[in-house]
Amino acid sequence: MIAKESMVKRKSVRTYMDEQIDSSLMDRLQKYTDVVSSPFDTNIRYEIIDAKQGEGLGTHGFIKGVNTFICMAVQDQERTEENLGYTTEKIILYAVSLGLGTCWLVESINKDHFAKAMGLKNGEILPAVVAIGYPAEKRSIRDKAKFTITHSKDRKDWSEIFFDKDFTQPLNKENSGVYSEALEMLRIAPSGFNTQPWRVIKSHDSFHFFVERKKKKNGFDYDKLYIGIAMSHFEVALNEIGIYGRWIDENPNLSKDNKEYVISFII
Repeated sequence: MIAKESMVKRKSVRTYMDEQIDSSLMDRLQKYTDVVSSPFDTNIRYEIIDAKQGEGLGTHGFIKGVNTFICMAVQDQERTEENLGYTTEKIILYAVSLGLGTCWLVESINKDHFAKAMGLKNGEILPAVVAIGYPAEKRSIRDKAKFTITHSKDRKDWSEIFFDKDFTQPLNKENSGVYSEALEMLRIAPSGFNTQPWRVIKSHDSFHFFVERKKKKNGFDYDKLYIGIAMSHFEVALNEIGIYGRWIDENPNLSKDNKEYVISFII
């Protein structure tokens, strides 16, 4: 997988060709899903399910022509949300490298039907699924409308999400050195309704990730799932240029207003 190429190419596809994914591609995707690495030790179980396997596996009309879904089951553990976002996004980027389209789905599905189809076990929850298939050449009218509603083309400016040493000084590309490309790949990461809740402070060769909440957490923490997605983009892009580090809990005690510390990446 070429990391940057897949990140730039990736977009939420809501209109698909109504045909099954080639079996060889499915085999490659399944093998990658079985071995994909993650930064934390939490239980994640994936099932790639055909829509015909379960009655009522629909998307309330938000997705057209899709036949295949990547379903995920997790348990209530520390770092579950970040780990799920990180790991699933790597699977998505791999799928994009195979020429497939994808779309995270949270609210636009009947979770009970998907949970039944994948055989949800005691203590597991199904927080989301990912639609996957061949992108259609033309998007549906509803797809175009959804693209506008979710502000899919909009991304926050660097000055709103990246900071130098603390939250008083924005970080710009010129001052980010060899990390500029990885930070840009983080900036274009997907999030629900394009909320982009991540805020990152660079301190020398350490990057401290914070979540900025628009509303109070209720149940499964989707904001932290989106942080996990951003973590994935950042680390994979760094690895592509030969820079490696580790994720650790090293709170710099720089939280401010509604910005809550999550995790740090240390080079």
